[in-house]
Amino acid sequence: MPQLTIYTSEGTKYDGQSTTQNDRIQRFFLERVRFALETGQQLTIYCFFRARESESGRSEQFYAKYETKSRSRLFDSFKQALERRVEQELGMTLVTGLDDVRVYDTLTDTTDEAPGDRYDHDAIDALLRNGHRLSFGVGSHESALATLNAFVQNGNAGFGAIVDDAANVSLDTFDLLVEPGTYRGLQPLGDTAEKLETWRAQVEEEYIQKTLTNIEKDLRTLQQRTSISSAELGKRLRRQLPMLSTATASGATGDEQADTYKQGAAIFGIVVGVLVLGVIATYVASSFGLSVPFASVLSWNDGGGETAGAVPTPTIEAPQNNSTLESSSITVRGNASVDTVLVTLESRGQTIHEKNVTVTENSFSVELAANSSGTYTVQVTPANNTSAAATATFTVQLPPEETATDEPTATEPPTNATTDEPTATPTQTNTSTSNTSASVVQPHAQPRRPTTAVIHQRNRGAPRRAKP
Repeated sequence: MPQLTIYTSEGTKYDGQSTTQNDRIQRFFLERVRFALETGQQLTIYCFFRARESESGRSEQFYAKYETKSRSRLFDSFKQALERRVEQELGMTLVTGLDDVRVYDTLTDTTDEAPGDRYDHDAIDALLRNGHRLSFGVGSHESALATLNAFVQNGNAGFGAIVDDAANVSLDTFDLLVEPGTYRGLQPLGDTAEKLETWRAQVEEEYIQKTLTNIEKDLRTLQQRTSISSAELGKRLRRQLPMLSTATASGATGDEQADTYKQGAAIFGIVVGVLVLGVIATYVASSFGLSVPFASVLSWNDGGGETAGAVPTPTIEAPQNNSTLESSSITVRGNASVDTVLVTLESRGQTIHEKNVTVTENSFSVELAANSSGTYTVQVTPANNTSAAATATFTVQLPPEETATDEPTATEPPTNATTDEPTATPTQTNTSTSNTSASVVQPHAQPRRPTTAVIHQRNRGAPRRAKP
């Protein structure tokens, strides 16, 4: 059941009986606290208001304390309960229209959002959650109520108040102070600005590191899945830097940051600035041979080779890249900081061999065979990380295949392969008859064609046999 208590400005109950003073109410009056909201087992509202006992009487100053466990229509329920108590039960008239009762005049359950953007609200909630006490200036009493509603009733502040002058109120009592005035947006007051800057720096650093880590990961993936080199990738990034520099220059200025806390713009500007400075620093350091973070993906020096990543990449000692082998036997040899590597031999897009090879004392070696002359690629990949692969492309030139040779015999003298000349044979004598004649091979008879082996011998400079 909601409970409503009326107090005088001196802190005594307005019932004509009690003389005990409520120190909190008395302090609120001295510090000009116009409205306060406290959370806990129940919600408690403290509200300053004025009332007069008669139409001609002067207005008196009071505080109302309203306690309830219901969050439903909190402000409207309180205002209705106060009007009923003061005007119907006590017979007084509520006074409105004065500056010090503006909060009461505008008090209603509104759906208005608190000033500031999402980054402001995240920062405030985070600081309140960690026990920091904050104070802000806003442009109207409506904004003040919306701020209190957002961060006390629906946020992480346990006790918040709307005051005339935040500098005159001790933060020992409140977690959040809101001062209506000629402010723009949600303006941090006192040391709140420093607290927000510290928190923002921490968040920015975390965001920058996360962003740079993701960028590095994406660039490494780009290099692994495409043929782009580090030098070319760096050049492309450098060509796009003017656009990033323009974005940085168009960010929030120092004056704007002094006027209002803009977390989103600050984060974007810092991140872009770090990226630009990081790339420039990498370029300068690379030019002088210095080692810098992310140099493997942001390096663009013309001779820039690949920089090893976190996972060791094997090295191939043989066969060397762009070399030529004159044997079908291929020895693949190299170094790796893993237990096992996968060695793959490819030619014309086809896998010829694929073997898992054990690494001993950081060295590996395996014998493979080429099936023909041509261009081959050998790839060595750690078994536990397929992205850290080493490759070497080389050429195999096998000698021409030789056919079997037929050795010439004494009765088959070699003959000129290009000229068909008749050869004479010895005269034969017939012992069975008295007629003797010389038998000569006819000049039109075709000579026997020499074998392939004989031709090869002549081509290699074998001496020709003299004609008889």
